Amino acid sequence: MVNLWAGEWRSRNNLDGERRHIINENCLPVLFRTRSECRTYLKDRYGYITERQDLRDEPHGWRMPQAVKITITMEEMKKKQPYEKFSGVTTNTAIYYHGVYKPDQPRLLTDIKKMLHPLCTSPVCPIEGNHSCMYCV
Repeated sequence: MVNLWAGEWRSRNNLDGERRHIINENCLPVLFRTRSECRTYLKDRYGYITERQDLRDEPHGWRMPQAVKITITMEEMKKKQPYEKFSGVTTNTAIYYHGVYKPDQPRLLTDIKKMLHPLCTSPVCPIEGNHSCMYCV
């Protein structure tokens, strides 16, 4: 289990209603170790929203993203799913986001490690070499 910080995108308009999601880049969530790092990133990247009334009004309804604490858990599934054809350890991932269970599609455990590896400060990756840290173990 890993506790990290992420930016949550927020928008509210008449067409879509209220929408929230974790901010991502290149199809991966942008995660931080501390809240202050997350807030600095959000201010640098999305701070212009506070100065743009046209983006906050309809039809966009954008709001300034907020830093939220997330918990990532990885559990190995003992039972093989019939639609799983991967060669390797498969796992179901789930994110407990604001206390709500958000199941994800089964994927290889190494794919999850690759997703979390950018947070690792060790010079050797477990996918390429051996080491242990709270992000790559």
